Amino acid sequence: MQHEKRSAIRSNVSYDILINHDFMDPRRWRTRDLCMDSVFVTMRPEAKLPGAWVEVVLLLDGTGETGHLCLPAEIIRISKDGIVYKFRDYGHAAGKKLHDLLSVDISGTTYMQTSKPGAR
Repeated sequence: MQHEKRSAIRSNVSYDILINHDFMDPRRWRTRDLCMDSVFVTMRPEAKLPGAWVEVVLLLDGTGETGHLCLPAEIIRISKDGIVYKFRDYGHAAGKKLHDLLSVDISGTTYMQTSKPGAR
């Protein structure tokens, strides 16, 4: 069995999410897990191609936050269960907000990032 390398600790969190790709497919999906550099989205992989660029929009209402967080991303893996999007070139403010979302889960466990975003 081959194990996938992780560049950051994943948190099993579920957020509503939109995937913007040429303003198509405005349906809401759910995240399965999230980290500083990527997100796994439970969705049907129909018509999605590895390497395609999208905008991932985390909808934050109901999380103690309001609004949304937009992150540019690239499709890096497609499986029968969903798609992994790797975040690319997001700014400092978006990175801080993402870090804050991941810092404490609902059980109170504090997560710390173990490597730099984008490291492989």
